Amino acid sequence: MKVDRIVTVVKEQGKRQFAEVLVSVIGENGKEKMVCALLDTGCSKSIILKKFTEEKRCKKLSAEERTVFLTYGSRFETKSTAHVAFRFIEFENNNTVRVEHEFEVDETHSPKSMKYDMIIGSDLMWNMGMDILFSEERVKWLDEHIPLKKVNTLREYEVCEVLYSIHTDDPLIKEMEDRADRLLDANYSKVDIPAMVDELDLAAGPKEQLKQTLMKFPELFGGGLGRLKKHETSPDNSQERKQIPSRSLL
Repeated sequence: MKVDRIVTVVKEQGKRQFAEVLVSVIGENGKEKMVCALLDTGCSKSIILKKFTEEKRCKKLSAEERTVFLTYGSRFETKSTAHVAFRFIEFENNNTVRVEHEFEVDETHSPKSMKYDMIIGSDLMWNMGMDILFSEERVKWLDEHIPLKKVNTLREYEVCEVLYSIHTDDPLIKEMEDRADRLLDANYSKVDIPAMVDELDLAAGPKEQLKQTLMKFPELFGGGLGRLKKHETSPDNSQERKQIPSRSLL
């Protein structure tokens, strides 16, 4: 066989892209946990660390079925299997799709000692119809794509937390959005003080006193959002000025 030419392609390691994804594991009680996963076409099985499984969903493997997997995501030793439900939260159009699969479980290692909490192998990717498109540097699933990530993007826990919060509508963000909605929906119309006080469960005497007191502050019940009073300041004010000595840099 004649070889016309050999083309060698070399890419810098720093520019290499990996199929790292954040997923959300769904517990039986509905609570979810953040999991850092690697899509690994070279691994025939999908693996998960024991911490992210539930005891009642686990099944022990026989001695012959136990396996040691060597992947880019470290060395995994599986001694059981577990039925796990999870969501691919980075696929925004499909992040509510619930995926269920029987994973092989590593009972030996902790998340701190491993690069990834989950390895999504070729078995699961084939069943889901998920493709890693290295030529386009992205992952395709259903009708959606997400970009590949630089190596070790998900190694920093703080980075993972931020990404997870963005994709799962973090409670703090939702609380801020709800507060903004409440402000927009609030009734800012002018208050009828006598009518408002008459609805209160008070005796006639205290009601009249309250009316008189509230009527002294009409600007508080005049409707609208109000305006901030600006106090003009003059550079020639009478307050004592103190000169702060500075250290010479010479």
